[in-house]
Amino acid sequence: MSALFCRSAVVPMSRKHCDARPVTSTDELWGSALTGCSFDPVAWTIHFDVDVNEFGLTTRYDLVLEGVSDWRATRDVPLPWTYAELTEVHVSELDDEVVVRLVLWTDGTTVTLRCASVRVESKQHPGQR
Repeated sequence: MSALFCRSAVVPMSRKHCDARPVTSTDELWGSALTGCSFDPVAWTIHFDVDVNEFGLTTRYDLVLEGVSDWRATRDVPLPWTYAELTEVHVSELDDEVVVRLVLWTDGTTVTLRCASVRVESKQHPGQR
């Protein structure tokens, strides 16, 4: 499964159009475990590794943010954590960018990013068939 959210700088905001379908699968990531993050400084792309455990089966997702222009993190939950819960994922449009807000445990612990597009890809978890 793959979903994509993109913006178009050509069409006025009131009539934005994108050939990709809107992100709906980010809802599947709520309550999951954020297990990794990588940044490509050449492409300005960030990958978040997310494990969703449902009915005893774990599925790995890759949350890909392309064309990142801003990345901020705030934390109000004391360390250490036994794992990083991805409590909520919010995706919205602001001006000509996509804004992604990841909530880890509480509203005061977030990663907020601005980017050109967001993609969610489902991957087979290592060790599963």
